[in-house]
Amino acid sequence: MSRIRILLAGATSDLRSMVHDAVAGQHDLLIVGETSGEVETLLEAGRIHVEVVIVGMRGAELPPVAERLLDEYPRLGVLAVDLDRDEGMLYRLSPRVTRISDIRITGLAGMVRQIAPERRG
Repeated sequence: MSRIRILLAGATSDLRSMVHDAVAGQHDLLIVGETSGEVETLLEAGRIHVEVVIVGMRGAELPPVAERLLDEYPRLGVLAVDLDRDEGMLYRLSPRVTRISDIRITGLAGMVRQIAPERRG
């Protein structure tokens, strides 16, 4: 079984902890890196060939890095999470943005699977 490769980008310690807890025990999900800045995120996403990038979000707006990631890597899925508001957005070139309310650890793994590109084999 191929695994969905995840990059954490600019995540707070709370978001990092939430993602690690959500992925723990999920055999099809794998965190392969963490970055702190936008440029580093753009470079690392291509270098390590991830399917999903999880970014921190404040308020109801996608962070600018989300659009930049999809400009560079159109098959990528971006999950933006705002822990303060307990919500997030899935962003993938469909083009479609989906607002999520009541985001919890138990639902995060399912959201990652939803935005990952289809896998073969």
